[in-house]
Order: sequence, then structure tokens, then C-alpha cells
Amino acid sequence: MRKILFGVLIAIACSAGAALTGLMVHDHSSNAKGGGTLNLSGTLSSTKACDSGYVRRGPNLCLRETNIGGATVSTSCTSVTLPTGAKALIYHYGLVATANNAIASRSAQITFAAENTCAATLVEIAFLLTREYVATAAGTIVAQTIGEITVDVPTTGLWTQAVNSGGVNTGGSLELRGYYD
Repeated sequence: MRKILFGVLIAIACSAGAALTGLMVHDHSSNAKGGGTLNLSGTLSSTKACDSGYVRRGPNLCLRETNIGGATVSTSCTSVTLPTGAKALIYHYGLVATANNAIASRSAQITFAAENTCAATLVEIAFLLTREYVATAAGTIVAQTIGEITVDVPTTGLWTQAVNSGGVNTGGSLELRGYYD
């Protein structure tokens, strides 16, 4: 019985495979065949000038090539000065979590918000979480990370804030590398 079932399965698999050989082509060139005209519109290149200090590197992409450097993110909710026409910002970020001489979790984050309290309408978060496994001298770096994050620009504007959990001098830095317009 097993040999018969195995033979039937092989026969079905072979006949199914035979139907799959060759290249299947569907011609959309006429309305009779379900095709028609496909019209696309959009900007493939941008003639807009980038803000001062930025250079256009592709359609709708401006990158900073001067004054590159990070700034510490404030623990107060702070408004971001936006490049003209920016739809999304490209940031490089650094986060540092430090010890506080006690065994506990330590975290650092940078929040990006659509309002000036940085609490109600979060747009994006860069986050670092670690653990102080043994009591370590306060202020000693227990973890750090760097990365890149793209943040949509809300119509209301953009604010940033550094938030930490239990560390001493725990926080983050941001460098605006570029933007999409």
C-alpha cells in the first residue's frame, strides 16, 4: 500500500512540475487582454536648492557636507530648527547609559515628538537599554551605541528630548546629516 501511495504522489508531483516548466508570459499590451495604459507621474529629480550647508545628492535628498558634528540633546523638550521644505530628517545619534553605583537597569533614549511637551505625540524614539549587574562607580559608562534614524517631520513641527533611567550623566547626542524634501 505504501508503494502505491508513494507512486501516486510521485506521479502527481511530476505532472504538477511539468506544468511549471518554461517561462509564463502575460501580455498586457491590449485592452482585450486585460491591459491598457499605465500612466505614472512624479518627480524623478529635484531642481530645488538645498538649505545652506547641504548639497543635493539625489532626488529629494540633501546631505550636510559642512559643520558636521553632534550636539548634546537637552533633557528639556526642545524645538528643532527644520531645513526649508524638509519632509523627513536623517540623524546620526549616540546614546550613553551610565552606572549609578547600584544594581539596576539603565536606559537612555532620545524622543522625537510632534508637540512641545515631548510626551503626548511621539514620532520616533532612539533607545538603549542595559543593566548595571554589579554596583559600579556612578558615572561610569556601562553601555553606548551609535546609529542612524530617519524621522518624519510632522506638520506641527518637531521637538526632541533626552530621557534617562537612573544613570548619572546618561543621555544622547544628535547630528543632523541630511533631509528629504
